[in-house]
This record gives sequence, structure tokens and C-alpha cells, in this order.
Amino acid sequence: MRRFLLLLPVLVGLVATTGLLWNFRFERAAELPGWSLADLRNTTSPVPGIEWLENEGQPRMRIAREPGQAPVAIRMPLLPAATISGVHVSFRLRSDLLMPGPEKWQDGRVFLEWHQPGSANSWETDYIASTCYDWDVTEVGMVLRTTSPAIPVLRFEHLGRSGAFELWDLRIVPVTERAVWRWGKWLLAALWAAWIFGCLSCLPGGKRSSTIAVSVIWTTLAIWWIVPGPWKAERPLVYPFQIGEISTPAAA
Repeated sequence: MRRFLLLLPVLVGLVATTGLLWNFRFERAAELPGWSLADLRNTTSPVPGIEWLENEGQPRMRIAREPGQAPVAIRMPLLPAATISGVHVSFRLRSDLLMPGPEKWQDGRVFLEWHQPGSANSWETDYIASTCYDWDVTEVGMVLRTTSPAIPVLRFEHLGRSGAFELWDLRIVPVTERAVWRWGKWLLAALWAAWIFGCLSCLPGGKRSSTIAVSVIWTTLAIWWIVPGPWKAERPLVYPFQIGEISTPAAA
């Protein structure tokens, strides 16, 4: 029992180290500065279905649908187009009396598509957010990644019966994994396996060889569940991802 109590401070240290390393997992890619709402407005031609408004000198995007009008689906490329492997996305999405349809997915939605160069009919789709009624959805930063470098394209859908939703803020920044994560995750996994081994060693009757095997199995299962986990978007722990200073026209 005393040995087990000695392992508790180690657990606290491991949890803190895991959170710190995870939130420093990504850094800004040097090739592109990123995109904001101002960039989308300035680099794209007028798109039917999108109304640009001003909010204290900052642009916001509004997509509305009248009763009986056909569903709205709009693709908006991020210009200049470039192949990248991952992006850090933060936004604020607000709905204005948006009445959803009978199905739970019939509301206002935002996606990111990853289009493979030279293939117009091949892309991956990442869900970003949805909203309805008078919801106000804020995301401080999640990371979306593709299996191979691709061109990111935003897609907006209004599948509700009426009302509107507005994008009040948007930051999309290309990111890559830091070297400290690529190497440190293996050391972290070994430390977790050692801690599990220490806990199992406190139990009576266990063989050393079987205890080591169980420790490795539990650590592997935990890693598989957390990274990549049952979701595509990767989110920070407790506080936002620390990717470095974000400098975009909307933030200037």
C-alpha cells in the first residue's frame, strides 16, 4: 500500500507532462501565413448565398435561407491554393433563428474538404461545426489533418428550414508536428508503461513477465484510444494548442 501511495505523485507528474507535451504538439508551418475572414472576403469572388457584413470594422459572413428555398451548399477554396497536411482552426459561429429540419443534421454546418491535386472527384471531409436556433459556438483551436498533403476547401451548408447562421471569426493556420512530440511521445509512452508496471507490481501473486506484458498492452490500448482516437479532429487539453503567434490581416 505504501508503495502504491508513492506512485500517486508520479501519476500527477505524468498527467501534467502528457498535457504539456500534447498542447505543444503542433507548430505553425512556415510556408503559408494562414487565412482569416478578411482573407476569404478579399481573395474570393462574390458567391451567391453569402452576404458579407461588418462588425466593429471586422468582416463577418452570413448565410441565410428563406422558407421553401432550396438547401444552400457552398464551397470556398482557401487562396492561394497550396497542398498542406494539417491546419489549426479557431472560429466563432452564431445562428440567427435558424430552424432545423426534421433530421438532426439539417442545420447550419461547416466542413473542411481535402482535395487531392489533379483529382476533382477525390477528397476527404472533416466536420468543423454546426449550429441552429440561436446558438453561439466558439472553438479556441482544433487541428484537422489529412492522410496525404492536399488542398483545403471550406464547405458551408444551410440545411435548415429557415433563418441564418453567421461566421463571426475565423483563423486557419497550416501546422506541422513539432520534433519534441515526434520523439517525446515514445519516451512518454515508456514512462506510462513503467507506471502501470509499478501499480501492477503492488498486487500480490503476479509474475514479472506477465506484469510487463500487461503493462505494455494497457499502454498500447490507451494510446490507440487517445491517438488517433475515435475522432478525426484533435483538440487541446485544458488550454489551447501552443502553435506560436498567429498573425493574419483580421488579427492585425
